[in-house]
Amino acid sequence: MAMIRARKNKDGTVSYQAVVRITGQPEARRTFKDKKSAQLWADVTTAAARESATRLPETTKFRRMSLKDAINAWAKSFTFPKSNIRLTPTVLKLVGDISLGNLSREYVLAYVEKVRKTITYRGRPYTDASILRQMGFIRSAVIHAADMHRVKFDTSFFNIKSIEGEWDAARDRIMSPEEELQLQSAIKTRVFHESWQLLVDLAIETAAREQELVLAELKEVNFGTRVWTIPKEHTKNRYAREVPLSKKAFGIMTRLKERLDAHNAAMPPGDPQRQKRLFFEFASPSSVCTGFHDVVKKAGLIDLHFHDLRHTAITRMVLNKRELEVHDIMRIAGHRSMAMFLRYANVRGKDIVKRMG
Repeated sequence: MAMIRARKNKDGTVSYQAVVRITGQPEARRTFKDKKSAQLWADVTTAAARESATRLPETTKFRRMSLKDAINAWAKSFTFPKSNIRLTPTVLKLVGDISLGNLSREYVLAYVEKVRKTITYRGRPYTDASILRQMGFIRSAVIHAADMHRVKFDTSFFNIKSIEGEWDAARDRIMSPEEELQLQSAIKTRVFHESWQLLVDLAIETAAREQELVLAELKEVNFGTRVWTIPKEHTKNRYAREVPLSKKAFGIMTRLKERLDAHNAAMPPGDPQRQKRLFFEFASPSSVCTGFHDVVKKAGLIDLHFHDLRHTAITRMVLNKRELEVHDIMRIAGHRSMAMFLRYANVRGKDIVKRMG
């Protein structure tokens, strides 16, 4: 069964969501700008799903299929999340030559041991969090292959958290005031150094994620109410949220607006060089990630990621902005559970002692 739903977007335009449900098959859905494309995708997907539902299990083909082929097949499917695109080449390099039928607990253990000894292109080992993401990626590819061949396959041995030893999946790195000064000095040597400083300062003031900052547009900021509304398309959990701006954050937003207005004023109307994004000098979130790594290296800091600024921001809010309730900070950060909030609020014992007086 296929359905096409018209959905009104915030900007007034209409998009069309196609939903395909076939008994015994995973639900599929995708959104298109026009109804014709949505209907075409729904028809093709429905036909493929019905054909799959009538086929007998292909156990031999499944067991002989290589893990790399399973990953590539999943990457080409409509169920493949776009967020996994950058992870695909990394996993393909690491999985080795093995068929799905030979996957086992022993393979998983060997994979973990191998990856822990592998150095990334940035010159450091893979973190436990990265290995956990890779294993979840591989498991999803195997499940997709099993569904494609209508085979039941136990993937419980991919649960690597049960492997003996400690797993530090959650980072708790925060930046100290001394490290912040070192970072500021290194930023001064960069091209677009003012943009870099504004980006780092705004990250620390708002606890916003890298992509939320880099993709932020002028229309998202209400300069009358001092509220930044981050659209769901830019957030990790796909929920829009409002971020009240402190005086410092509002000052940063004002400066970003001045810079954007000055840039666009020098361009004729309709010129493709005219920009909407506040941080228009940065091509993408991934380019900021790479550039930040270079800044950290220049500053002589150890193991500091851009996302650690979010940990730093939330921790500082807890320690320094006592007028804010915990739930206020959770709303600002976009945390929907106390467990997730506590992962980011890395308050040390010595910090609590200072607050006790």
